[in-house]
Amino acid sequence: MSHLSAWFSSDQVSKRQATIVSDAAGTTRTRRPAPRNPFSGDQSSFLESMLQDTFQVFGSHLDKRLSSIERDQVSMSTQMELVQKGLEQADARLEQVSRETNLLRTQLAAAESRFAERSETAPSSFAESSTSGADEDPRYLIFGNVGWDTEAATLIERVKDLLNRCKVDLEKVITIVANTNRDGKGSSVDVLLRDAADATQIRLGVRSFGVKYTGDRVAWCDIKKGRRAADRARRLHRLAEVVEDFEAERTPTLQVRKRMANGVLTVDGNRAAYVTNNSVVFTAWAQNRYADEERATAMGYAIM
Repeated sequence: MSHLSAWFSSDQVSKRQATIVSDAAGTTRTRRPAPRNPFSGDQSSFLESMLQDTFQVFGSHLDKRLSSIERDQVSMSTQMELVQKGLEQADARLEQVSRETNLLRTQLAAAESRFAERSETAPSSFAESSTSGADEDPRYLIFGNVGWDTEAATLIERVKDLLNRCKVDLEKVITIVANTNRDGKGSSVDVLLRDAADATQIRLGVRSFGVKYTGDRVAWCDIKKGRRAADRARRLHRLAEVVEDFEAERTPTLQVRKRMANGVLTVDGNRAAYVTNNSVVFTAWAQNRYADEERATAMGYAIM
């Protein structure tokens, strides 16, 4: 029998029953036998040490676990705050986008209204708006065919040579700028003069020289087109492309021609449309030849 079973046996329990004793003065008290340690001193120390180590390990593990839970709570709280801020920022951005969309819609409606007004008044104002030099500066010249994929320095030297041939002093020139691509090469040069009176002399002189710098291309000089004239020319080219497609599907196919000087499109010698700085106006002949849908497509492509 082990020490523990021996300690809790019935004999040992009965032996440890309390006894009541009286002293000489008649006072009674209960005398309990001192507990008996079933373990030796080494065993008791070992058990005490083991219990202390066990509780220390348990307590350390519990502390770590609680700390981990606290960190998880703090991390979760931080993430919740970030999510909340993100939602607030998203709401603010959506509100901003909504305001910008409304503003764009308002601007688009205003632009469509202005375009409609211009389209209505285009025939009466055609003569004024179709003037090619309305926004051109007669001092601003462009020299063409002074090279082909040629370095900018060479282009400028050739233009200076032409100016000298025209008896125009370089002091009368404000700027000379070569029109080049990203590689620094090109074929034309822009020149800004101090006095517009020299422009005619230069243009006529360059034409009379007939200089060829590259192959059979003859150098030329003219007043550089202004923005409105360039826009009108672009619209006329695009309108002609669409009308040519329409004619290609018809029998007989009529010939389409462009009059760049006055912005007129003709079909088989008939005036089909006038191209202004603001719009495209079809003639009665074109309205009979082309359906409403075709004219709308042509106009949309020309002015886009």
